[in-house]
Amino acid sequence: MGRTSTPLLSVVMPCFRHEAYVGAAVESVLAQTFPDWELIAIDDASPDATLRVLRRFGDPRIRILHHEQNAGAHATINEGIGLARGDFVTILNSDDLLAPTRFEGLLALHERTGADVLGTDLELVDREARPMLDPKHYWLAWYAGLKAHLATHGSIRRTLLNGNVFITTSNLLFRRAFFEALGPFEPLRYTHDYEWLLRAVDRGHHVHFEPSQRTLSYRLHGANTILEAPLGPNRETFELLMRYCHLLMREPEAAAHHEYADHVGRIVSLIEHSHLAARGLRPKLRALDERLRTVLRGLVPMRRGH
Repeated sequence: MGRTSTPLLSVVMPCFRHEAYVGAAVESVLAQTFPDWELIAIDDASPDATLRVLRRFGDPRIRILHHEQNAGAHATINEGIGLARGDFVTILNSDDLLAPTRFEGLLALHERTGADVLGTDLELVDREARPMLDPKHYWLAWYAGLKAHLATHGSIRRTLLNGNVFITTSNLLFRRAFFEALGPFEPLRYTHDYEWLLRAVDRGHHVHFEPSQRTLSYRLHGANTILEAPLGPNRETFELLMRYCHLLMREPEAAAHHEYADHVGRIVSLIEHSHLAARGLRPKLRALDERLRTVLRGLVPMRRGH
């Protein structure tokens, strides 16, 4: 199939300081069995050779842009989606990898489910793109727990209140019109994808995670943004859990509230054990405690009515 004037799928690739990985990421797009795509690769003022690597590719479906000043992942992704021409949009971070059937599988999954936002299972790979398979690895154990949680009750909302099972913006497919209706990614350094998913479920949209497909490789390496410091990601996650704790009102089972309280407790513990402590968060911790108590009081008559 040749290139169409308007591709069905737009791939947005925010690129920053990934000269060692971005070439493989682009090649994984070029290897797709579904050819009707465009790739919008935006170098976000990388201090290394990321832009030079991008410019090696001559496929006419690839558009390359460059920032003179760093804008951040959320702004770069929003910009790319604003330039997208496809009906569907997916994101690929410049250190992740796609299996050749990724686009074909995602679009078939959308046709089957009709979901507003969808993602799939993924594999963890190391900096050399070798699969990490030790089930005792801290990340794999945590991720397996989230997937098992979802498999037990089937509520994506309840699972998202316990963690981002989608893991990364690379694991999102949606219609461009849906993004325009829901709104852009917020200016969060670590959790812009997590907030966007919580916003979608909060507004009643169909968010689907498919465990039977695994065509995305998430690369864990020393330069991952999420790993740069423990305090930042945990503080942002805590803020999101505060903002969206009202979602518990839609989960009448007591187990969901206990799970949520345990999750918040773990986040707070991680914050308190960071080198900066949590003195500035203490008023918010008290506010969260009161909000949780209010939610739980409101759920009592709901449970009695069942």
